[in-house]
Amino acid sequence: MKPKELEDYVEYFLKVAIQKCGNLDEAQDLCQETMLAALNYLASRKEIRDIKAWLSSVMNRKFYDALRRKYKLPSISIDNAVMLVADNEIEAITDIGEAEELRKQIAFLSRIYREVIVRYYLHGESVEDISKALDIPTGTVKSRLSSSRTQIKKGFNGMENYTKNSYEPQILYVGISGEPGINGEPYNFTNNNIIGQNLLILAYDKPVTETELAKAIGIPTAYIESIIETLVSAELMKRVGNKVYTDFIIYSHDDADAKIKSQIGLIDDNFDLFWKPLQSGLDKLRTADFFVNLPKRKQRKLEFYFLMNTMSVCFFGVGSKIYDPKHDYPERPNGGKWVAMGNTHPMGKSSEDNGYRKYSWSGERTNEIHNRLGTRKIIFKVFDTELEKKRYYTVGSKNNHLFTLNDDGIAQMLYIINECINPCDTGIDLLLFENIPHFAECGVLYIENGKPIVDIPILSADEYAELRKITSEARDEFIPATLDLMKKHLHGTKIKLPPHLTNVPEQKQYLQSMSYLHMIVTLKAMENGLVLQDVDFPCPPMVLIVDK
Repeated sequence: MKPKELEDYVEYFLKVAIQKCGNLDEAQDLCQETMLAALNYLASRKEIRDIKAWLSSVMNRKFYDALRRKYKLPSISIDNAVMLVADNEIEAITDIGEAEELRKQIAFLSRIYREVIVRYYLHGESVEDISKALDIPTGTVKSRLSSSRTQIKKGFNGMENYTKNSYEPQILYVGISGEPGINGEPYNFTNNNIIGQNLLILAYDKPVTETELAKAIGIPTAYIESIIETLVSAELMKRVGNKVYTDFIIYSHDDADAKIKSQIGLIDDNFDLFWKPLQSGLDKLRTADFFVNLPKRKQRKLEFYFLMNTMSVCFFGVGSKIYDPKHDYPERPNGGKWVAMGNTHPMGKSSEDNGYRKYSWSGERTNEIHNRLGTRKIIFKVFDTELEKKRYYTVGSKNNHLFTLNDDGIAQMLYIINECINPCDTGIDLLLFENIPHFAECGVLYIENGKPIVDIPILSADEYAELRKITSEARDEFIPATLDLMKKHLHGTKIKLPPHLTNVPEQKQYLQSMSYLHMIVTLKAMENGLVLQDVDFPCPPMVLIVDK
């Protein structure tokens, strides 16, 4: 292989690096280091047979090395010659290597034990001084010192067994049913937070202490305590005694393979049965006046939205005849009302590698704006699928930092553009309008004579009520036609929960066995020429409803 041929792989591995690092700057550095390693290797006249596999291995190794450097163990100030003598619990330590091990063992103590051991042995404070400073009885200070010494001694006596998450982190995709908080809770606590994601994974099977989590992930307790506290306050974790656990269902990546294959087989063998009620609904939609009056582009987008919305209603409806569909949506921080769920994915493996990413989709997001811009209500409804080549809600700024555009602002922007209102008179964030070219690329807007035009269907409240009536009629036909088949499909697929998880809706325990059916049906219908034909433009399934 010649060094020139490496250029063919730069774009692919830059994308992989961005997925790993979460920002462009670090991704560029990682990609550059990987390519330089290959050039140096080739310069030594060595041969690389499978270049893609070789580069993947090098990039993974360099990424994990960078993670370890980023979260290295802290240096606690202890002299090279250390005397730690306490009731003969621990012998004198004089070796530099043992002193470094001591630093590590102290770093892994939880806060209540770490603070007394540091004050007593490293700062030379008396038991009485510590008692006053921490406002705890002297007996508690002595008890914590004794417990700390026991934990440290235990650490010296045996090598700690880090879990796989310490050297090969996983990605946890967190989703919700319900409404997020005003700051995007809980997504803002987990997105691009690899440590937080892996703490949630590690605390799923059983309640664990912060020290156990720290040792499992290979990061000192002092560095993860604030992350754990944030996850608890976000109501993604719960405390029980001195332990914490993840308080929502997590679907394993290892289980997904078989469940997706069974869903593909179900639709392949019974497509006509599932499609007939949906086709009936599409036929009714296509004759509705509000549909006929739309331009062709908006008709296709409304068909796609209708299909995703109707399948959601239909599959939820038939599922409700099989399991308990009840959902309690607890009040969450900052106005949120949601139930969370998570999916794990290996970090070192692109989600495209499994071949199933095309079947992924998200449930409908609804954003309602009341009594604003002279309207009674503006409602923005969106589905996300892998058929959209470019998602509208994440944009790169000029300095390559990523930021998120929220649905509330986008809904107002679309109404302002459609009504030709001067945005400067509304108080809306003008950053939205700076990204008009991006929205045009995503199919939310288009540009005509230099002017932005809304490129998604806009319906009145009455028109949307008519669309929902058609959806309900399709559901009433769908449920009896598919019920027996779905009972057979779901039999024995209920996920067994860890015993401490008691508030997970039963529907979520069956979700993984149903969650890909929507896109499997859609892609099959496209193959058969039934929907989204002659669509050579961005076609996001979304709609804006305006009640004036």
